[in-house]
Amino acid sequence: MAVPGETYYYREVIECARAAAQGLGARLTLGVSAYAEERPQVERLLSDGVEGLLLTPSPHTPWAPPRLRRGSGLPVPVVLMERRPEPVADLEHLDRVASDHARGTVRALRYLVGLGHRRIGLLACATATGPWIDRGFDTAADILSLPADAPRVTDVASLDVAAVEAFLDAAVATGTTAVVAHPDDQGALLVHRARMRGLVVPDDLAVIAYDDELASLAEIPLSAVAPMRYAVGRIAVTRLVQRLREGNGHGWSTSRADPPRRPGPSPAGSTARVTDCRNRDAGER
Repeated sequence: MAVPGETYYYREVIECARAAAQGLGARLTLGVSAYAEERPQVERLLSDGVEGLLLTPSPHTPWAPPRLRRGSGLPVPVVLMERRPEPVADLEHLDRVASDHARGTVRALRYLVGLGHRRIGLLACATATGPWIDRGFDTAADILSLPADAPRVTDVASLDVAAVEAFLDAAVATGTTAVVAHPDDQGALLVHRARMRGLVVPDDLAVIAYDDELASLAEIPLSAVAPMRYAVGRIAVTRLVQRLREGNGHGWSTSRADPPRRPGPSPAGSTARVTDCRNRDAGER
């Protein structure tokens, strides 16, 4: 298993992949690229004799590394995790399992619209998840006919106070009443700075976080869309073991994990999350 990191987002993926592997009589070996070129980690795992590979390329790696392309002769089956390569990458022959972040974002906006919000902003850091959140926001705004003048920032630096203040200026100027913030620590900072201005959360500004690592620890606990990382790890391992047992004589598949919203008493209140790697399902397509 080669992933960009072993903490934060991928910690839960790794934990549940390990549990699934043990349940299937397999052993998981981990390689961490630290968001650099993952080829050395992949080569090391292959030289160690792994029989299959779970791979999450770094978002900074150009798509279609030569060894993954069709006909490249990679010696073991590969399942991509949390990556959705574009068709030009020529990776359609590989199995993949990924969270449907776009759908999760649509769910967040539908929830906010159901509460009566129309001007909904987006404050997101530049992450590998960000483009899918942005795409989901586009889809929801079109379906729900939302006004286009709410502030929308998708490349803010993590915990940049000046950028958050500028975003709040735009939100107040446009009458924006709700925000989707990614990741959740960015949402917590947004709530803090909004309250410093005298805004009442969620009455004046409702905030939903996209990610659920720290949402419940914010000064006003946040509702959050929680990517189903446990499902990604479990389904990816199950699929890879199936490949190893059945061979490569059947077609590839794509599995999608739809993130649920972790509800609380308001758009700024959240229940705690407990990870259970055993009996959780995700939609497949």
